[in-house]
Amino acid sequence: MVETRNTGIGQILDNARVLELPLNGRNATELIALSGAAITSPTRGTSRNYPTIAVSVGGGQDNGLSYRMDGGTHNDPFNNLNMPLPFPDALQEFKVETSAIPARHGQHSAGLVSVVTKSGTNQFHGSAFEFVRNEAFNARNTFANERDSLKRNQFGGTFGGPIVGDRLFFFTGYQRTMKRSAPSTTFAFVPTAEVLNGDFRRIAGDECRGAGRGVTLRGRRDIRADFPFVDNQIDPALLSPVAKNIAARLPQTTDPCGRIEFSERENEDEHQWVTRADFSGEYSHSMFFRYSIHRLTSPSDYNGTIPVAVDEPNWARKYQSGVFGDTWSINNNLINSFRVTLIRTANTKSFFDVFTPGEVGVQDFTSPAAPYPKMMIIDVRGECPRRVRHVLTAGHSVVHELDRL
Repeated sequence: MVETRNTGIGQILDNARVLELPLNGRNATELIALSGAAITSPTRGTSRNYPTIAVSVGGGQDNGLSYRMDGGTHNDPFNNLNMPLPFPDALQEFKVETSAIPARHGQHSAGLVSVVTKSGTNQFHGSAFEFVRNEAFNARNTFANERDSLKRNQFGGTFGGPIVGDRLFFFTGYQRTMKRSAPSTTFAFVPTAEVLNGDFRRIAGDECRGAGRGVTLRGRRDIRADFPFVDNQIDPALLSPVAKNIAARLPQTTDPCGRIEFSERENEDEHQWVTRADFSGEYSHSMFFRYSIHRLTSPSDYNGTIPVAVDEPNWARKYQSGVFGDTWSINNNLINSFRVTLIRTANTKSFFDVFTPGEVGVQDFTSPAAPYPKMMIIDVRGECPRRVRHVLTAGHSVVHELDRL
């Protein structure tokens, strides 16, 4: 039938349907795709925002949706994506509106996502659940050599009921998600014993660079000295002491080209709490208060022994949301709805002690953060300047120009 009271087009999913739908990782954001005009895309933003799914609705931007939870705004102020939504067992209704949404929701043009959490009733109700994904239960993908090693445990429960009959009710829910996976194997290259002795013939030759791709190293003039290469060899006394100190902390390799393989961890631990209280008072007032908190801990992929195996620090994310609402039925023709929303986000990054620039011989260096062994070595080519810069990253990028190669 033609909708005459609302300019938006949408469909409400109640709790029964929400629980029936297959959601990957029980992520309620995937329900948006059921609107029929939505396309999901990879996570947008940076590592500083809570992981989520970016969704484009009706051809709009993937961060152009308005999110409302219990009538209060639920957009992440960092990137305008959604704050984390509660797990399905804590949701009462889920609705996506597209087309020309009403003016009261005109914060963003792409669409409106409305979520309502559960509330208590005059009877006590509760539930408990656990969802397991494990290599032991998985079939091997046709195109994979082995089965998926992801282990994910999601468990928790809900409970709600009356505090004062017909007047005051409560509801609370909790879910914990533990994700563990077999460390993925990657590789890097470290200086070989030949290189540390000044012999670059193998590294610069066809054996390591590929057939026909060998190069002849040329000497570069620094401010204070010449660095001549003869037959791709150089006097090891001319090598930088700082570079030698760093190389001494790297793992040894038996590969003639310096290749090493190592594993990177991919673990996460998430906690979700949702608490709500509803009050149905006299004088046609009904009020509620809802508080939710999401905590996600992602430890670093550093394996504790290989400094080059560092790609991410430790991340601790904590997102809190609170809404107070009052609905007042003034008379049969007039209703006043009032909402106050509080949002607080925190993304904390921490590091671990491996070594400091001073410990490897870098002088005149002040690190504003804890030791963080993320390093880049950049060969600055061109007429000016002709020098090699060692760039050490320790919370902030600091360029230290060495006097010698």
